[in-house]
Amino acid sequence: MQTLPCVARVWRVAPIVLVATLGACFATRSDVRIVQGDVAALRTELLRNNTEQKDALATAVKLLRTASDSIALISNRTVSIQGDVRGEMRAVKEQLLQLQTLLGQSAATIAKMRSALEERASAPLPTQSSMPVPPVGAGAIETNLAQAPEMGPYVMYSRGLDLIRGGSLSTGRAELLNLIKSYPAFENLAEARYWVAVSFERENNVSSADAAYAAVVQTHPDSPFAASSLYKRAELFAKQGNTVRARELYTLVLSKYPRSPEAGFAADRLKQR
Repeated sequence: MQTLPCVARVWRVAPIVLVATLGACFATRSDVRIVQGDVAALRTELLRNNTEQKDALATAVKLLRTASDSIALISNRTVSIQGDVRGEMRAVKEQLLQLQTLLGQSAATIAKMRSALEERASAPLPTQSSMPVPPVGAGAIETNLAQAPEMGPYVMYSRGLDLIRGGSLSTGRAELLNLIKSYPAFENLAEARYWVAVSFERENNVSSADAAYAAVVQTHPDSPFAASSLYKRAELFAKQGNTVRARELYTLVLSKYPRSPEAGFAADRLKQR
């Protein structure tokens, strides 16, 4: 709209210029002054319009730069938020796994209490008249063992776990294997089998550890230790460089135990490989 006065002046000056061109003898001095004034005004108007257009263009460029910076900032914040969300989800999964471990430790504590009760219940009450005289000589150890009360499943379970956690892997494993054989209906059998597999893994006996973990999944598919065992199998193959088999087992964790904490870790492993 600002260019209309300028155009008007152009049309106003044009006839006078034409008359001046066709017959300079007819143009008076005042007409020439008018033309000169209009030309000067026209030049000023054009310069002002050019300046305004340059200012408007500079303002538009500045606004575009500001918008571009804002978009970049929003993009960076979005990436940061996504990273924070992933980190928080990973932390939640780790907390769930820790909670599962704590629950397992609580079960072990209860088992220890039961084992203590079993030991007390199986031990005979001594009386002054019936207290046996400890034998001496070569057969003393055999006689004392024969007099010892039979251990219950909770005693075997608690002692086996303590031995493995303390580093006595083969001794603790033997205790748990004896428990599995002697008490096939024991309520914590899944965890006992799981720790048998752990003992093999800590000895770097990969084939035996894999077979023991597979036994947990096959024998106790609905136990929380089944998801852990399946994930452990995948980790064993991954450490051996067998990524194909590891991916198969990670995928199996997701399909069989989608709500387990191990499913979240398996999903992360699949993204990394």
